[in-house]
Amino acid sequence: MRKIPLFAISMAGLLFAVGCTIVDASHIVTGTTHPATSPSQIKLYGEAPKVPYEVIGVVNVTANNDWVAGQELLDDALTALKDEAAKLGANALLIDGINAHMSANDGLIVGSNDNLNWLFTDNTFEKSVQAKALYILPAQ
Repeated sequence: MRKIPLFAISMAGLLFAVGCTIVDASHIVTGTTHPATSPSQIKLYGEAPKVPYEVIGVVNVTANNDWVAGQELLDDALTALKDEAAKLGANALLIDGINAHMSANDGLIVGSNDNLNWLFTDNTFEKSVQAKALYILPAQ
């Protein structure tokens, strides 16, 4: 029987985990919903638009990843934010806040060979985005 070195198994697991972002999205309806829209058509605003609009609700997203941080993790969160807002019929999002957090967890020894130990730490990066889901009214 051929044995697979523990290091090879550990590295395969590590490579599998890279790039896996876990996203938690939720919303609260505070206004009138509309038929679902396409997430790609949702515009992002940092301040209130200068055109008439309705507030449909509030959308919250948290994206976590052990290996990805910064802009890539924020992009994952914004994609999920648009997906969630599209379900409500929004055509715009007014960003209320973006928060970043990193937690350092205990390390884990994954294997040893000839008295050489490998230690991987478990850091989790998180981006949270809160926004109002808007419906921009058609021009009159």
